Amino acid sequence: MYTISNAQKCLPFINDQGKYGFRDSLFNVLIKPEFNLVGEFHEGLARVNIGNVFNTETFETSFGKFGYIDQQGTKTIPIKYDYAADFSEGFASVKEGEHWGFIDKTGKEITAFVYDTVGDFNNGLACVVKGDFYGFIDKEGTEKIPLIYEYESAYILSHFKEGFAHTKKNGLFGFVDLSGNEVVPAKYFFTGDFNEGMAVVNGGWGSDWGKSGFVNYEGKEAIPLKYVSTKSFSEGLATVALRNGKNEIKWGFIEKSGKEITPMIYDTTGFFIEGMACVVIGNKFGFIDKTGKEIIQIKYDYDEINTLSYFNNGLAQVKKKGLFGFVDKTGKEVVSPKYTYIEDFYEGMAMVNIGFNYSREKNRYIDGQCGYINHEGKEVIPLKYNSALFFSEGLTAVSILDDKGEEKWGFIDATGKIMVPFRYDNVLSGFVNGRAKVYMDSVNKIEFIYKNGKDFFDEDSEFDEDDE
Repeated sequence: MYTISNAQKCLPFINDQGKYGFRDSLFNVLIKPEFNLVGEFHEGLARVNIGNVFNTETFETSFGKFGYIDQQGTKTIPIKYDYAADFSEGFASVKEGEHWGFIDKTGKEITAFVYDTVGDFNNGLACVVKGDFYGFIDKEGTEKIPLIYEYESAYILSHFKEGFAHTKKNGLFGFVDLSGNEVVPAKYFFTGDFNEGMAVVNGGWGSDWGKSGFVNYEGKEAIPLKYVSTKSFSEGLATVALRNGKNEIKWGFIEKSGKEITPMIYDTTGFFIEGMACVVIGNKFGFIDKTGKEIIQIKYDYDEINTLSYFNNGLAQVKKKGLFGFVDKTGKEVVSPKYTYIEDFYEGMAMVNIGFNYSREKNRYIDGQCGYINHEGKEVIPLKYNSALFFSEGLTAVSILDDKGEEKWGFIDATGKIMVPFRYDNVLSGFVNGRAKVYMDSVNKIEFIYKNGKDFFDEDSEFDEDDE
């Protein structure tokens, strides 16, 4: 058995008997296959299962038991729990029967199994639920913030961000800090997460009903509740909306002081990214800088079906007469609008296409000719592929039509060299940590492959990747 220093190199695999183990990128078996399910390593430990079996005759599943192993394969925490989550900040939630509790890395149970649902530890606290109420425990298992807040399963579990978590009382929302102080009383119809020191709030009963503003870390309404809609701060500015004299909703931007840096004239706006924000008037869009100055003229075609454009590594997508290109921050069209479809740049390359259409059946664009351009707009990989994805870890998936007219997928590098042959019927994910997920219809199998094209492991097509 090998000892490894990087948990990402300890990758799951499944043998012919359907048992999971771990091996490294050179196919050396690190932990022998003996488990029915395994998870990735987190903080040096991986959750494993023995006994999870699907009965093909009765269509019933025996869920078995969960525990944890270290990177040497030692069962450091007994396989005895009905379910187990990954470790976070040194602790993991585990389930016995219908209730949850927490353990540390030694397997010590720091709480009793009394909670109906739980969240991960975040900022030293974890959200816990009993019945209809939630609160937070610390790493000693003490209920540091009492379980007095109203819980609804339809909502995401409360969590801390920038030191504050959402609370709910009598159907209204507020914030609590890490010490349990109700910094913002539960009096709002809606509260957004804190972002850059400010959180969106929407007024409760009274004169502020239906109006939005912002609260700060002190719980003060730093920006009055006077807007019909607001979005979070980004790069020091937020976009807000008011109704004009024609009862039309128009958007503009404000600073954290509340000063409006643009008039409320836009039909919709994006967030500031890389110092620029997309703004729309009618069916045209352009970009402004942080002073509110229009840097890129509002002349490009806006389509509500597509998302608002934004800058990524100094370039943004634009559209003219139904065709796409890229502009830089000066407004120069680095890539003139001539493509039917384009993707953002990944690893210095952007997929571009001429002549293809959207297939609802395959849920992606097909046909036409796909290739890749660099930041200078040069077509460095010719437009000759049937379909294409974005680059990841130096490779990208592309497809061709074989002699039978069937689509087959493979992988190429940034020079266009074929690294993985065209033999797969679909690509489910690009390369992550040295492996990609592909599908072969002929054998109804999902496979993980390495960059040299060698199969990593096969699995039944019904395998739930969340249980990987």
